[in-house]
Amino acid sequence: MLKNILVAFLTTIALLLISFTVDAMSVNLAPKQSKVLSNSTLWTINATCTIETNQPSEKILVNAIKNESHVNGQKLVSGQKKSIHVHNHESISVSAEPGAAVTIVNQGSNPIQATCST
Repeated sequence: MLKNILVAFLTTIALLLISFTVDAMSVNLAPKQSKVLSNSTLWTINATCTIETNQPSEKILVNAIKNESHVNGQKLVSGQKKSIHVHNHESISVSAEPGAAVTIVNQGSNPIQATCST
């Protein structure tokens, strides 16, 4: 009986870990559009995002809503904002601790796509 409970518990944990694994994610932002991104996992997520835009450079605003996040090594805690110039085909590093949430705003006049992988 105890063995069956242990197997069921370990299987549940494995399925949870597999379901929370993020291999790649795309974020599309129209001009002046904002999106809220959050980490609902129980661990810190680290990713590298490649920027695509039809202009050499665009400006985004990152507003930390909850907990701690990092963009290119710069720490953002709840209530902090950071304007960032992103360049076409540039790779940026991002991380978010468990429960972290940010709002990202495309401040430019052209769409931006970020393809992120862990």
